[in-house]
Amino acid sequence: MHPISTRNASCYESWIEIPGRAVRMREVTGKGGSNSSRYQVTNPTFVERVAEQLPKLDYRPLVLRRRMLRKLSTKILSVGIAAAFAGGAFATASYTTSASSARHTTHASMATIRLGTLTTVTSAPNIDPSQVGSDYQINMETLIHAGLLVLGTDNKIHKDLALSVKSSKDLKTFTFTMRPGLRFSNGDKITAADVVFSVKRALAPAAASPTAMTYDGLILGATEYNAGKATTLPGIKALNSSTVQVKLTQSTPFFLKTFSYATNFVLDPKVESGHSSGPNNNYMTTTCSANVGAGPFKFDCLGNAAGHGFYVGGRTPSYTVVPNKYYWGPKPHVKVFMPEIATTDTAYREFLSGQIDESAIPTTNLATAKKTKAYHFSKSTDITYIAPNTQAAPFNDVNCRLALAYSINRNAIVKVLHNAPTALYTVLPPGFLGHISGHPKGVPYFNPTLAKKYLSKCPSKSTPVKYTYNTGSSDADHLAAVIVANMQATGFNAKVNGISVTDWENDISHPESQSGLQATRYGWIEDYPDSQDYMDNLFTSTAAENIMGWKNAKFDALVNKADFYHGKNVTTTRSNLYKQAQAILLKQAAAVPYDSGPYYTLINPKVKGLGIYISYDEIFPANIMDWSHVSVS
Repeated sequence: MHPISTRNASCYESWIEIPGRAVRMREVTGKGGSNSSRYQVTNPTFVERVAEQLPKLDYRPLVLRRRMLRKLSTKILSVGIAAAFAGGAFATASYTTSASSARHTTHASMATIRLGTLTTVTSAPNIDPSQVGSDYQINMETLIHAGLLVLGTDNKIHKDLALSVKSSKDLKTFTFTMRPGLRFSNGDKITAADVVFSVKRALAPAAASPTAMTYDGLILGATEYNAGKATTLPGIKALNSSTVQVKLTQSTPFFLKTFSYATNFVLDPKVESGHSSGPNNNYMTTTCSANVGAGPFKFDCLGNAAGHGFYVGGRTPSYTVVPNKYYWGPKPHVKVFMPEIATTDTAYREFLSGQIDESAIPTTNLATAKKTKAYHFSKSTDITYIAPNTQAAPFNDVNCRLALAYSINRNAIVKVLHNAPTALYTVLPPGFLGHISGHPKGVPYFNPTLAKKYLSKCPSKSTPVKYTYNTGSSDADHLAAVIVANMQATGFNAKVNGISVTDWENDISHPESQSGLQATRYGWIEDYPDSQDYMDNLFTSTAAENIMGWKNAKFDALVNKADFYHGKNVTTTRSNLYKQAQAILLKQAAAVPYDSGPYYTLINPKVKGLGIYISYDEIFPANIMDWSHVSVS
């Protein structure tokens, strides 16, 4: 048994370390290979002609923690707006748009921080922990709810509602002792039975959770319970009122990481039992008062008014959270207001005019933003790639996929995005075990000669190809234009297919063989700091996120071995196994990675104690469980 040590006396106590196990990640750095700049776009008007095909739809940048699309921003702002930076004036005026003009006055005297968390969100988010998958959902959930464990802003797993955790030597049994005196935001006591209820609720067939089996599928009996073939879940039980025991089907060195995901946030059965937990007409999404959690905040509800009680009916949706007086840790002294904002362009303007305190940055304005006190930056763990449909022509043929992979000019992509991202040739971000730096032999890179060679071997090379993406911003449009121009230069009969975010989200929620997509933009940001989260959850044959439909038994075997290995030389062994598996995937062009970018945001300098961090793409305190030092001057 390996107890978890205490780091210090604060609530941000310790990161989880199992002696001799592959839990702590060693950061390494890598640069693109020297060949990455050998080829340049020689005909800029070619890209411009492709861009003319692009429809002008509303765009909302999206970063799904399950399906990630890094925040791309909107068109170049006027010189007058850019000049607002030069004046250095960041106003603190009230948010006066229709989103908030009729808010109620609970906690009215408390300082308010107005976040752009819901920028480009055009419909009410599903905020049930069993349903969350996007960045904005998880960021909201982390304010309201808590689990036994939490991913910290330092990219390590910490104890949250858990006071201690012990694991069996074989890493198949984990025992959590909960903190004393825990309560939900309504005052109800939190017990071990509530943890069991919450996990079972997420795994139940009625929830149809898109994430529960990904994160809890290794719990003993989860497969049968989730499929409706069993009514009990023997792998999790309350030993007493404050002790939870979880048993797994096999030794799992990464379990404490996966168990930190929002799916396992603890809910109050007195509130949730008997209500809809599924994706449609979800009780927690449609009823503000149903969101009873154990996090540092709670929703400031309006009762059962129009707008589901979250906001005044007939107004632009917004969400306000206020301190949870029953929170176990240091209490916040601010409330947080999150209006839905149509575009990043709009959010950026509202930030400059003092209507909100935080905003993403259009890449065209990045250079200007970097010179201000409001600018914040962090490394990221995101990857972005083209997902080809491997079940239909033309990309059911490996030669055609390789032609695509060798067509993509990553330097041109970086340039059109104003040098915001970096070129990527791997499906693991820097710092993760198995990350491949540059493009060693056999790993596709931009090479028009090889691209045309492989296309000549493709039996369906003349098949019309639509490259699908969610459109509406100049960044997204220009990125798509570069990709399609690269394909056309190789000889593909390709064109852009810009669709609304709603349609795009629906399409990528299904295998491409069902949605009809031929190739689409896709991506990922870590759920927890382990390569298993990428290699297994994205690319193995049975992975829900493997929308390409690619299957390779050798790849699956290597990934499985790397995932669960916990013997000697664990770091080196796992890294080598992931590299071997990755080589198979890249040489078959099952996915075509092209960039990875940092996080950058603007925060009103008058807001103290908030920043942006590698493990989250939204702003939080340096200690995610301690909002007590966050203030507005």
